[in-house]
Amino acid sequence: MEEAKNKIANIITIFVTILSIVLPSFFFIVTSSEKITTQTYVIFIGILMTSIAGIIIYYFYSKWEKTTKRTIDNSKTIKDIKRDINTQNLFNNMEKRLSVMEALSKSKKAMIDPRILFAIVLAILLFLFLKSINFFG
Repeated sequence: MEEAKNKIANIITIFVTILSIVLPSFFFIVTSSEKITTQTYVIFIGILMTSIAGIIIYYFYSKWEKTTKRTIDNSKTIKDIKRDINTQNLFNNMEKRLSVMEALSKSKKAMIDPRILFAIVLAILLFLFLKSINFFG
């Protein structure tokens, strides 16, 4: 279920990013340089910078997510080892560590996915770009 949400978020983010770059680029090619205002250039540069920053942030976010999944998998392995050792002192210590890891993994679910924020910012910048070229009338 979560993988399906990730795939949908990836598709939406990629679509908005491509649309935010292709549409202004097409506008710059088709229109004459007299109709292009400074505001249009600034918004287009904002779109490009947001796209680049979003790609970098998403790269680090995905690395963090993989590391977190690996940590959770390792905690499950630790839990299995704990069952095999069956020493009461070690058992209590590992129980505390596991509860901290579970609390950390539960708090991760409350975080906002940066891809959604990235798509929203790009959509707003695209709207501002279209408004600056009087696309809406």
